[in-house]
Amino acid sequence: TFLVFRVLGMTETSNRERILTASKSLFFSYGYIKVTMDEVAADLGMSKKTLYLHFSVKRDLFRSGLLGHVKLLSEGLEEIVEDRGPCFESKLRQALYFLGENLPRPSPAFFRDLQHDVREVWEEVDQARVEAFLLHFSKLFQEGIDKGRVREGVNLHLLVEMLVACVQKLVNPKFLSEVPMTAG
Repeated sequence: TFLVFRVLGMTETSNRERILTASKSLFFSYGYIKVTMDEVAADLGMSKKTLYLHFSVKRDLFRSGLLGHVKLLSEGLEEIVEDRGPCFESKLRQALYFLGENLPRPSPAFFRDLQHDVREVWEEVDQARVEAFLLHFSKLFQEGIDKGRVREGVNLHLLVEMLVACVQKLVNPKFLSEVPMTAG
């Protein structure tokens, strides 16, 4: 009986992760409004019943996918910052490269929908992202100060806030919807 429950638990987790991964891809490509729960289920080749076992409404699915992405970003930054091997400069390069490679490149429809239809979800996700970035970059720059690689006496809080503000600007839906660029 224990084995059955364990296998079922693993299947539930893998289904949930599959749903989150597929829906994120659909939302990033087509926006929140255009993606339906039917399309997510069809894309996964699963029944709507199975999808609804994990997420009863589309907004929860959207929110969970974005918060899950922030969690992955936070875990990746934590791994880089906590690594005892590389020097400060190398860790900083790794952290910025990691963010550049792992920040999503959604469609203009995604950003339009964030501004108009799921603004409260975006605000929650943005707050979680800011908290994670502040935590990890504060630790990283404190290490730089401690090791003499960042000038002692620098206003650490201001330095980290400036970095986070730059990232926030680059992933702000209003800003990105106004900048002529493609999602590639």
